[in-house]
Amino acid sequence: MKKILLTIAMFIGVITSAFSKEIIPEYYVMERLLIPIEDSKTYKYIGAEEIGRFKEIKAIQVDKKVLKGLGTSENPFYMKSSSGNVKAVRVGDYIVSPLNLSSVYFVAKDTFEQNYRDINALEVSIETAEVSTMTEKVDTSEVDEANNRINTSEN
Repeated sequence: MKKILLTIAMFIGVITSAFSKEIIPEYYVMERLLIPIEDSKTYKYIGAEEIGRFKEIKAIQVDKKVLKGLGTSENPFYMKSSSGNVKAVRVGDYIVSPLNLSSVYFVAKDTFEQNYRDINALEVSIETAEVSTMTEKVDTSEVDEANNRINTSEN
């Protein structure tokens, strides 16, 4: 009977850890990423939809370095806003802040690339490499300098 209970307890522990998600509060993200966001580029909103606030923002793309700064390796991780909303943030998405660095929130990669431009190069659209896993490595033979692209392969 003890073996059965121990087996069930181990099974429940494995299932719980497999399906649990890490929720990181907005203030923690802001605390850990304030300096990288402050040092990042400034972007201007150029989208068709009218917005009242934050037409210029600071932004960093979520990558391995950002995850390390947050102390997580989860992809996606979940960010809880100050209003209590929980959203999934994936590698490749952007953590953004108004210029006064008063708050942080995230913008999905596709939405960011459609609606924001570097303030110093408004005519150049933002195109970032698709980042699907944390183990991608660049082989220099895969660099296409003519088209400014890098084809990645997983090892």
